Amino acid sequence: MRPESLFPLFAPVTSLKGVGPRVAPLLERLAGPLVRDVLFIVPQSIISRASAEAENAIEGAVATFAVTIESHAPPARPPAPWKIRVFDETGFLTLAFFKGYGPHLSRQHPEGARRVVSGKVERDRYGAALQIIHPDFLVPIERADEIPAVEAIYPAVAGLPSRSVRRFALEALQRAPVLAEWQDPAWLARQGWPDWRDSLVRLHGPTSEADLSLQASHRRRLAFDELLAHQLALTQRKIRRRAAAAPVIHASALAGQAQLALPFQLTGAQARTLDEVRADLATGQDGRRHARHAGRGRVGPSGGVDGAH
Repeated sequence: MRPESLFPLFAPVTSLKGVGPRVAPLLERLAGPLVRDVLFIVPQSIISRASAEAENAIEGAVATFAVTIESHAPPARPPAPWKIRVFDETGFLTLAFFKGYGPHLSRQHPEGARRVVSGKVERDRYGAALQIIHPDFLVPIERADEIPAVEAIYPAVAGLPSRSVRRFALEALQRAPVLAEWQDPAWLARQGWPDWRDSLVRLHGPTSEADLSLQASHRRRLAFDELLAHQLALTQRKIRRRAAAAPVIHASALAGQAQLALPFQLTGAQARTLDEVRADLATGQDGRRHARHAGRGRVGPSGGVDGAH
């Protein structure tokens, strides 16, 4: 029976904030129907957002600036962008927004307002000024801590951007309980692995490319847990099957006639395996002895056993 502490992870994805009728099918296609599935979405890459000033901004780099809104420049005609000119103590930047982002920008970010902006720095088409097209973040100065210094980038699907997936994954992480350790402490110490929940925290909070590697300690721990859980589930299933009564099936004359009609002689191993199968069927139990012998032949290049007919 599933522990009550795990109930939040087995809730439907619609229990996550912001996952309504439109988003739910997209998130289920990307991850699965349960919060647990969202918890195990793995970031694909990271973006580092270093603090910078206008005068030392590097073209092509992602950076974060503390600025003041100087002015808004509506487009003369579509499809030209709406531009916001901003400045810090060292110089100016232009923020460009396409696709009708217009008037509400001037209401949300009025002239004179202090803002923190983060995004990829580029040159304008004339090569004269630095700009950020569609900044990743543009928030009031008091909300600067909302901009991560290192941002994990998650897979996305049409209609569900990476940043939304990140938000859902972090909410799923909040629901992951602290559980008693099920691995042997000496084994964990030898491997240098963190505990289960710490592994999840590191999975969703990478600080470098090394944290994304399959060889990272937290990734190896989670992979081992998944393999172990799979093997335990298979063992439990086998135990339940063996405990259930099976019909008694005795060897019949028809089976003997079919064997005699074969156009070849069974090998010694095949004959023994057939005898064991017949013995198992006659016990009324879910025997598995024949499964150990069926693979004794040499495995051929196609995956079959050489010598089988």
